[in-house]
Amino acid sequence: MFLVQVPVDFTAAVRHLKQFLQPSAFDDETLILKTILSEGFSGGVVRPWAAHAQRGPITTVVGYSQAGADQLNKRRALALPSVQDAVGQALTASLPPLASGERYRFSIRLVPTVRITKSETRRYGERDAFLVKVEAAGKEGPLTRDDVYRDYLRARLSGATIETSRLVQFRLRPFMRPRDDGSVAKKTMPEAVLEGIITVSDPERLIAAITQGIGRQRAYGCGMLRLQPA
Repeated sequence: MFLVQVPVDFTAAVRHLKQFLQPSAFDDETLILKTILSEGFSGGVVRPWAAHAQRGPITTVVGYSQAGADQLNKRRALALPSVQDAVGQALTASLPPLASGERYRFSIRLVPTVRITKSETRRYGERDAFLVKVEAAGKEGPLTRDDVYRDYLRARLSGATIETSRLVQFRLRPFMRPRDDGSVAKKTMPEAVLEGIITVSDPERLIAAITQGIGRQRAYGCGMLRLQPA
C-alpha cells in the first residue's frame, strides 16, 4: 500500500466542475475534492484521503492507494486537460511494514454516525453515535462525546489497541451530497477529529482497516488514519 500526496488547484477544479455540477454543490469543498480526484484518476483509487494543507488555491491532499505514482499518473494522463490542470502529479511512498507491539501517534477525522432502522426507534436514519448512546443510556450516567467517539473508533479499528485518545475538534457540518437524479441534497452531520496513541496488535488487520478507512463519508475526506512515530 502507498501513501499518496496530490496537489489540487481548487480554483481550477471549480472552473472545470461548473460545467457539470449544480451551483449548490460548490458550498461543500469535500464534494469538489472528491469529484475532481475521481475524474483525475478515473475512479476512487485514492481512498481514504484527507485535505492535509491549504496554501492559496492549492489544497494538498494525502491518502492511501494500492497504486503507485507511475500507475496513478498514467491514469491522470488520460483525464481531460482541464482536469489535469486542477489535479497535479501524484507522489507516493510505500508504507513501511508494521510490527506487533509498535506504538504510533494517530490522527483521524471522522463522521461518527450510525444507521438506525425504523423499527429500532422513532428517530431513525443516519444519526450521531453520541446522541444514540445518550438516548439509550437515559439517566444511567453522564456521557461525553470524547468517550463515545473513542468507543466508536475502537469498535472499527481492527488490529490495534487505543492507548490514549482525545477529541480535539468537533462541529456540526453541512455537507452537500448528490442524489441519483442529479440534484444535490444538504445534510448536516457531526465531524470529529481525534488524536492519540495506538499499539499494533495485528499488523495485517490494521493495514486492512487503514486501507478501507473508518466510519462514514470515507469518499469525502473522512476516515483516513494518519500514523506517525510515537
